Amino acid sequence: FTSALCITSPLAATLGSHMPLRSANEALGRWRANLLNEDAVEELCDTDGVLLRGSDLFPGGSITLHGIRTFEKKPIDEAILNAASVLCSVDNSLTGIFRGMITNEKNLKPVESVACEEGKGLSAWVDGGRVLIGNRSLLLAHGVAVPPPEVETGFLAEGKELLYLSNFGSLSAGFVISYHADKQLKTQLRELEKAGIALMVYTTDPNITPGRVAQVYGLQEENIHMVPAALQREAEAALDGTGETAAEMVSGSMAGSLHSLLSAQREHGLARAVSVLLVLSVLIGFALITLLAYSGALNRVTWWVLGAYQLLWLIPTVLLGLPNAGKSSLLNALLGYDRAIVTEVAGTTRDTVEEKVRLGGQMLRLCDTAGIRDARDSVEKIGVDRAVAAAERASLSLVVLDGSVPLTGTE
Repeated sequence: FTSALCITSPLAATLGSHMPLRSANEALGRWRANLLNEDAVEELCDTDGVLLRGSDLFPGGSITLHGIRTFEKKPIDEAILNAASVLCSVDNSLTGIFRGMITNEKNLKPVESVACEEGKGLSAWVDGGRVLIGNRSLLLAHGVAVPPPEVETGFLAEGKELLYLSNFGSLSAGFVISYHADKQLKTQLRELEKAGIALMVYTTDPNITPGRVAQVYGLQEENIHMVPAALQREAEAALDGTGETAAEMVSGSMAGSLHSLLSAQREHGLARAVSVLLVLSVLIGFALITLLAYSGALNRVTWWVLGAYQLLWLIPTVLLGLPNAGKSSLLNALLGYDRAIVTEVAGTTRDTVEEKVRLGGQMLRLCDTAGIRDARDSVEKIGVDRAVAAAERASLSLVVLDGSVPLTGTE
């Protein structure tokens, strides 16, 4: 009975329910985020969409001001100050650019009746006059004359936008700007898309559209939705994170929240895999004890044998596959953080990258390798040789294939 109890109750059964969550939180620590408990994981796994501000998608440094085109002969310093006053009164991805144009924030003026007009931009009152910041549709809606569409065509062809500024009923200036992806956020958003999670964006910047976000971040446009202007207050309340559920699930920045969501998705899958693994270990252990009992060899089962059975779950593994098949991405996903460099260029990994990770209480020594193919240079040949050597040493080899392309002869 003692042998059966020991061998059918591996150490993983004790740690399996806690180690995946602990490992996930260790990885999340770098983003000051945390998954508090299994209930939080379960709730996050049911997520269908995430709500982000436009300023989260395009933080400081991701929007470039290429130039200013004036439409009035008088200086536009006052007009820019009025625009900065309006933008600093709301959450807008362009606030940083206009704040940098003024010398002293103490000069910002009081702003009244700020309104975000659907897909057009912002309108507000400053010093008793209306200030408009947005696209040509906004200005036309308020009776302000704008240049012909041909003026914007050249900028659009270059991936730039023309943001108009109107003060007191007349067109003051146009700002030529372009939007760029945040590299870390780009990786997160692509992973969310792969997980089937939609992206909802709340913004007062008329240039941030599903098409623009999809183009900059390489996403599917149909997976991106804009929050209507009529739901601005609800969106702000949700983004403030004042709800009890949000506080229970994650504590951290926007980046930390996204990492927590992705970690919860992975941890949930690992928990299922661990459950299956534990059931198999119990069945196999029981079968072994039964076989030994019937064969009369049960007395040969020593503590060393039981210990060896427990240590069997410490399996060194190696990830094998062709270049750019996703081996390094798989390694990073299992670890919960970016350990191996991942690019779209085949052959990025040249040397072996080893890390230990607990998956449901099972300690795995993972080894990411260079893709196996006919080497194109001496450096890659060394990497391929090391990959083959690692495969020969490993107790278990995982072959990673790219499912989006047909199998090749090498595979």
